[in-house]
Amino acid sequence: YDEELISDKDLKQLIINYDNLEKPSKLEYLTNFIFNDLGSDKLVIWAHFIDTIKLIEDHLSKKGVNCKSIFGETPFERDNDDQEIETREKILQLFKTPNSSLQVLIANPAACAESISLHKVCNKAIYYDLSYNSAIQ
Repeated sequence: YDEELISDKDLKQLIINYDNLEKPSKLEYLTNFIFNDLGSDKLVIWAHFIDTIKLIEDHLSKKGVNCKSIFGETPFERDNDDQEIETREKILQLFKTPNSSLQVLIANPAACAESISLHKVCNKAIYYDLSYNSAIQ
């Protein structure tokens, strides 16, 4: 970058506000898929990175898509006595309910991949990103 045109402070602000200034093209593609091709089917979006999961959920929610996410910060029911808190189990149960309005589940494979059967209610999945570990798919 040209130092005369942009200062370090300006560059830092551009980086901090990147998500507000520009949307990744694959996020736009995902949005178009949901509105044009998904229909009434349910969809699981797999993403490895927490900020990516939050970005997807925020973007889709603003577009009117009923979506929830499950990742490391999402509490377990066994660890929480508060009935008002959305736990992994509550989100999964809502997603698995055939007539529920929860159409999109955004999940981290580390938090939601094992011992969870979604194949009876959902047959569409999008792998939004890959991990940096080339041994893990």
